[in-house]
Amino acid sequence: MSGRKPPRPLAQPFVPRQRRPTRPAPEPEPEPAPALRVAPELEEVEDVEPGPPRLLGVVVAGMGVLVLLAATIFLVLRGDDNAPSAGSGNGPAPEPPVELAPRTSYVDTRVTADGDLVVRQWVHGKAALFGVTLAPPPSAGAVQVTDVLVVAGDRIAPGPERLRRGRGSFTFTGTHDVYLTYRVAGAVERSDSAPGRALARFTSLDVDVTPPMLATTYAVSGGDVLALACSPGEPGAVPVPCGAPSGDGWQVEREGDDRDDVVIAQLDLP
Repeated sequence: MSGRKPPRPLAQPFVPRQRRPTRPAPEPEPEPAPALRVAPELEEVEDVEPGPPRLLGVVVAGMGVLVLLAATIFLVLRGDDNAPSAGSGNGPAPEPPVELAPRTSYVDTRVTADGDLVVRQWVHGKAALFGVTLAPPPSAGAVQVTDVLVVAGDRIAPGPERLRRGRGSFTFTGTHDVYLTYRVAGAVERSDSAPGRALARFTSLDVDVTPPMLATTYAVSGGDVLALACSPGEPGAVPVPCGAPSGDGWQVEREGDDRDDVVIAQLDLP
């Protein structure tokens, strides 16, 4: 026997293992939507009525403020009793002391203790008036006119409160009633020989409107009015006595060719 070893048996042939097919991963189930929770204060709304939008409330409040502001401005402009509605009584102009016929005027002049004239005048036209001009008489000399207010109908006419050289013009929307008030300094001269005696060289400004007035009544008071005199107002014209005592002063009516006369007053002042 030879010393060879018997041959090893052949190994089994290699057979590759078959891979099992992979199963698809299961799709995730959708998560349930969260439940809608109602706020406690909104759960019961059966008896609740919808209110106005917030913006509307703001607008309403703003309109209220504007109305209040407009009313305040009106009261400031209105001022006192001399401040509009000639003939209406609802504005800043007082009622005239007498009933005025068409194309007539009434002038109320009060002479103060310091010698100023405080004048109020009412003008009533037959046709609509659209403007008024104020000027001192030609023989007046140097005067100062202040505190001027012109009211046309129920509106204050725009214009200066102080008239340069005593002259001024005011225009306004057509109206039948015009009210004027102003103060004049420099129209009264005091006597050097008789204490307290004074002479008002004129008692009101010339007021021109179109069409012109047919008649004007002048009432003068303040201190102790002794007499009135009327003059055409031209330099060198001779005054003539006019008027008569009335109330606490004197009164005179000028009409026709005399309607533009200058009314002069002699009086005693304190």
